[in-house]
Amino acid sequence: MKNRYIKVTLISERKTRAIIRYFSLDIEAKKAAELTGVSRPTVNKFYKAIREHIANYAKRKVLLKTEK
Repeated sequence: MKNRYIKVTLISERKTRAIIRYFSLDIEAKKAAELTGVSRPTVNKFYKAIREHIANYAKRKVLLKTEK
């Protein structure tokens, strides 16, 4: 099955959604890795990417407010 969240990955969409869910529940990467069966460094990369997306979204939101 194709993963619609990440273009090039060997991780299934189900595991990707689980990692995102664990991030939103504030579960540590080590525990998320154990629960999903994905390596901890890979989960750390996912968590970092999620944080960067959140930061970019917040930055755009602030820029839009200041332009008004």
